Amino acid sequence: MKRAQHIATIYIGLSLCSCGQAASVERSLEKDSQVSGLALVAVVGQGAAVIPFDQPARYYTLKWGISIPTFAPSGRVIAWNMRAMFEEPKVVIETINGAQLFRKALWRDLSLLSLSDKCGRIALLERSGPKYPGAFDLRWTSMDLSGNEFVDRMQGPQSHGADWSPDCRFIVYGKGDEIRLFDANQRTSVQIGRGYDPAWSPDGKTIVYRNSAGAVSFMDAKGQAQSCPLESHRLLGAIRWSPDGTYVSFIERISPARPALFSATTRLVACRAREGDCLTVKEFGEIRGYYDEFHWILGYRDFCRDCQPGEAF
Repeated sequence: MKRAQHIATIYIGLSLCSCGQAASVERSLEKDSQVSGLALVAVVGQGAAVIPFDQPARYYTLKWGISIPTFAPSGRVIAWNMRAMFEEPKVVIETINGAQLFRKALWRDLSLLSLSDKCGRIALLERSGPKYPGAFDLRWTSMDLSGNEFVDRMQGPQSHGADWSPDCRFIVYGKGDEIRLFDANQRTSVQIGRGYDPAWSPDGKTIVYRNSAGAVSFMDAKGQAQSCPLESHRLLGAIRWSPDGTYVSFIERISPARPALFSATTRLVACRAREGDCLTVKEFGEIRGYYDEFHWILGYRDFCRDCQPGEAF
């Protein structure tokens, strides 16, 4: 009975996927939550939503106040870019259980795009100098923000994603509708495709991205297309790999067959990346601003231990 109630609460959209496939994905994810604490987390303003697969969703009010998180692909480290009122901006890097690794006040406005705790590197976006009004520089630095290596110049503050390769030699990133690859050793950048929000698989073999039609697509680091079983999905934001590379998650728009009975118009989906089997994790109404917010973590029971209960969103 408890299991049935949990599924009814969290996975209310099973009818939108093949029921047998969704049930199989649900069982696997439930086991991963029980063993490793696998969950999806979103941070919006001062609130955080934690969606595990073996327990109901949890909601918190952040101890930092308004903060923008950057989650490492390992699912175990977070960099918080804090913008509290009447306080100087700062970056705090900590583990999922709240152990602080680094803290530093910022003297300039930075947007942290990608964090790799494996090799201690960050990709970030900052405003260009006065010679380039309205432009922003994509740069990379060490995890303690020492050093500052130039990658590329953007013609506005909007960046379409950036991600470190697992060996930390390359950054794949979006520039306009181009997907580019930067070699940190050679300090060169080349276009490898067209699309948005590229992200590297944990094994380094596949880059997932949103193509010009909004569909999920796969390619390798040379820009060669790979078979993708998720091409029928039309996304509203970025695609995220689970820490072990088994799953991807994303938000997509849905068109219910009987609109009068369903108020949800978007859903958060978790899929087996290679097989294409999917599960609706949560349905929403018409939401704005959440599309890139859900990330995978491990050890969800330790996340936000010092936070207060918050409102659902």
